[in-house]
Amino acid sequence: MSTSFILSRIREKLKKLPLSPGVYIMRGADGGIIYIGKAVSLRKRVSSYFQKKGYVEPKTRAMAADVADLECVPLKSEEEALLLEAKLIREFQPKYNIALRDDKRYPMLRLSMNETFPRFTIVRFPKDDGAEYFGPYTDSTGLKKVVMLIQGIFKLRGCSHPVLQKEHAKHCMYAKIGACLRPCLGEISPEAYRDLIGEAVLIVQGYGARLIGRLKLEMRRRALLHEYEEAAKLRDSIRGLDSVIGSYARNINMYRRIAPDLRRGLDELGRALSLACAPEWIEALDISNISGVMAVGAVAVFRNGVPSTDDYRRFRIKEVEGIDDYRMMQEMVRRRYSRLKEGGGRLPGLILIDGGKGHLSAALSVLDGLGLAGMPVASIAKQNEEVFLPGRDEPVILEKDSPALYLLQHIRDEAHRFAITYHRRIRSKRIKESILDDIPGVGEERKKAILKHFGSIDRLRRKTLEEIAEAPGIPAKLAREIYNYLHR
Repeated sequence: MSTSFILSRIREKLKKLPLSPGVYIMRGADGGIIYIGKAVSLRKRVSSYFQKKGYVEPKTRAMAADVADLECVPLKSEEEALLLEAKLIREFQPKYNIALRDDKRYPMLRLSMNETFPRFTIVRFPKDDGAEYFGPYTDSTGLKKVVMLIQGIFKLRGCSHPVLQKEHAKHCMYAKIGACLRPCLGEISPEAYRDLIGEAVLIVQGYGARLIGRLKLEMRRRALLHEYEEAAKLRDSIRGLDSVIGSYARNINMYRRIAPDLRRGLDELGRALSLACAPEWIEALDISNISGVMAVGAVAVFRNGVPSTDDYRRFRIKEVEGIDDYRMMQEMVRRRYSRLKEGGGRLPGLILIDGGKGHLSAALSVLDGLGLAGMPVASIAKQNEEVFLPGRDEPVILEKDSPALYLLQHIRDEAHRFAITYHRRIRSKRIKESILDDIPGVGEERKKAILKHFGSIDRLRRKTLEEIAEAPGIPAKLAREIYNYLHR
């Protein structure tokens, strides 16, 4: 189940990826980030790692085999993706971002702070020369675009003259078209110029949102003072910045919600639920049915805050008929934890029940009967995200932006997704099988024999008339009836 389930989940995610630029984050089985990349088209780029045909480098194929999950941050441009990719690689140091590199040096951004009017250049070999270096970056062409955009917004100098002189401006195209602040003509002081450099560095370091917010406040202040020309300049700068890093600034917060500090979330969850320690092994239980029909149960298992799909389990509810979620939950709890107890399996640090106080009470009564009273159990009610604990009348209310609540929601939703997927599969199979009920001469026993022989309705439909007639217990006339019905 493990490998096929992971691939199935990844392929489902690939279908939903946008064609826009962005950054993709690949995670291993333990939930750790193993690779971070950027793409012009997220769907095309990420899908290429999992293609069945065509040549894929052995190192890339090895990395793809280790991927257990992936996340994406859509952005507006390649330049934004380049900046975010570099920031995340520096922060998380994924192993494959190092392992997949060739012997070549990746480009870095150099800022000549030892000059009176610093400038950005692109280099491949950093030196101990008093300059500041940023990177490395994976795309030299994209990096050149970023430098040009930053220089265009702040009108920083791009010339390589070590000593600025007025005669340089006579032949400087940037000065003639107003694309440079012309420090060589003394039109800006070294102090003011370095303030602009500081703002440009904020962009390079991934703090563009902070800069945009600061510039907006200054623009409003200038407008209130009736300094409309200065306010208009700031407005243009904000628009330019937003075109370069606008969606990056907005989506980095989204990424922070996608990939929170799991350790902090587990620790916070342990404290919020008054557990003896952080629950490193959590099992979430959910029931899925339609008006009590074809009911199934599912268990999603998380280790250290990430899915452990090898340990997922699913159940067909056998003992309950009709609509009775409580008894269905009791059946699943009894079957799951009696097996673990009898087989000497590891018991979880927290059992999470999808539902309210009634579902929690139903689960506790079964655990008590199994001699497992005192196991950490909680339930989470979806409507208000209230967390109920044994022996407490009032629910635990977690802050909406807390890592602990995010973790509980993620685990609960994963159990629900797993249960729904299993229920749909059974329902689809049952619907297909019921087609045979409409064919005269096919009773319950013969239907079972047909499905056992052919395996499924889809396989039966692909058979010729002669092949159907050769099956045991199917007369020629009935074979024709079946064939015609399935191909009508």
